[in-house]
Amino acid sequence: MLDAGSWMLQNFIKMSFKFEKLTIWQDSMNYGEKIFNTSSIFPKEETFNLTSQIRRASDSIALNISEEVFYKVILNLKSFLDIRFVHWQKW
Repeated sequence: MLDAGSWMLQNFIKMSFKFEKLTIWQDSMNYGEKIFNTSSIFPKEETFNLTSQIRRASDSIALNISEEVFYKVILNLKSFLDIRFVHWQKW
C-alpha cells in the first residue's frame, strides 16, 4: 500500500505531462498544418529557403509551448521533492 506522499507523487507525474490538452497547443498544431498546406503551393525554387523556414517557424510554436509546460512540471516536481525531503529530515 502506498503512503500519501508516494500516491501524490505518482498522480503528480501522471497528470503533469498533459500539454496536449491545452487549447493553445492544439491551435498551434492546427496552425502548423495550415502553414504546411499553404506553403506546399510555393514555387519549387523556394523549397529550401522560404518554405523550409516558414515550416520550421510554425513547428517551433507548438514545441516551445510543450517545452515550457515540461519546464514548469520539473520545477513543481523539484519543489514537491524538496518539501518531502524537509519533512523526512524532521523525523
